[in-house]
Amino acid sequence: MIFMDSQAREAREMTKQLPFKKRLVNFWFYNKWVVVGVIFVILTIAMTIYEITNVQSYDSVVAVYTGDAVPEDTAGKIQAELSEYCNDVNQDGDISVSVTPMSGSHSRLSEEAVAVETRLMGELNAGTNDIYIVDKEYYDFLMDNDYGDCFSNVYPLNENGALMEKMGLSGEYYLLVRDLYPADDGKADKRAAHNNAVAIYEHLAGIAHDDPVAE
Repeated sequence: MIFMDSQAREAREMTKQLPFKKRLVNFWFYNKWVVVGVIFVILTIAMTIYEITNVQSYDSVVAVYTGDAVPEDTAGKIQAELSEYCNDVNQDGDISVSVTPMSGSHSRLSEEAVAVETRLMGELNAGTNDIYIVDKEYYDFLMDNDYGDCFSNVYPLNENGALMEKMGLSGEYYLLVRDLYPADDGKADKRAAHNNAVAIYEHLAGIAHDDPVAE
């Protein structure tokens, strides 16, 4: 044991006498995997912090559920139209509306349709979205499965041809505002987002209303 310690000390002393570049090469040879592991951990932590601190905060979150796929430009038109009536809920000086289209027809009884329905029910249970825009197929699905109780504000968009044209939609569509869940009633941000969604609905439906973000 004493002999091994003596050898280790001699090796360390010899290493100290090496030129800097050779010491660096020697260090890398014996410790490269430790260095790689440390760098990986640091990068993982840095990326996690970046993602957490740079998550987009939207003033309104909208889901579009249809049997047929919604073109990207249509989603853009819906976003632009709703932004006209949206309030700066997060008070960042900018109006931002998230529009996420989901499609899958019940009539085709595909795995895709089942997945989309499962996502819809999951979002409703979690209170993910403030506004839903659905075609007749998904409107009937919601009403027939007792999810109609989640929406007190329902506007048949097809009653307003000009609005449908601006949104790039054709057929029978409905705009629904998800009710504020009792568990969220005391949360200022949730209530403000809900009031904002109601304000958008009232603007589109032509209903007079007071300050939509007021508590």
